[in-house]
Amino acid sequence: MTARTLEGRRLTDVFRSQVVTLRKKRGWGQKELAARLSELGFTGWSQSKVAKLEQGRLRRSVVLEDWLAIAAALGVTPVHLLFPGDEPIRLTPDDSGQELVRTPLELLQWSRGYAPLFREDHVYWTERPEAERIVLTRNVEWGLELMGRLAQATSDADELDAIIETQDDLELRRRMLERRARTEESRKKGGGSDAS
Repeated sequence: MTARTLEGRRLTDVFRSQVVTLRKKRGWGQKELAARLSELGFTGWSQSKVAKLEQGRLRRSVVLEDWLAIAAALGVTPVHLLFPGDEPIRLTPDDSGQELVRTPLELLQWSRGYAPLFREDHVYWTERPEAERIVLTRNVEWGLELMGRLAQATSDADELDAIIETQDDLELRRRMLERRARTEESRKKGGGSDAS
């Protein structure tokens, strides 16, 4: 794996910043966000607790339930509270001595199941539930069809090159999904032997 030289923002800082940004986009104060959380059945939220969360002064880290509750209250998907914009994000803690940094796009693809966090992670693909693999395959096929329509509709050479490149990427992904499905199927039939 190649070393990353990116310096990323801390994930907790990104989260807190997104809560503020999305709350203000809705025209809400901290009190309104707390009221919405309570309205949805998430108890224990007050204007004071929202302020502490936004300022990084909560006594504990944000737990999964809080993350999901805030996403629900703000009307966004949970990943949008974590991976906005283009600025790289650091996943490792400050005191770890390691720096695992990725772009928001890489993190979105990982969190949505489109790509592993580490390219060499082959277990990632075999742990995907069958229903999820089927949906992903359909989405890739739909993307290929859409790219074909766009290619027919454009006369701009640069745009056409970009469309063809995207088609090629989608076609590779489709073939990879098919190959992994066949490998997994042969593993199941062969009693666990590795066919890759």
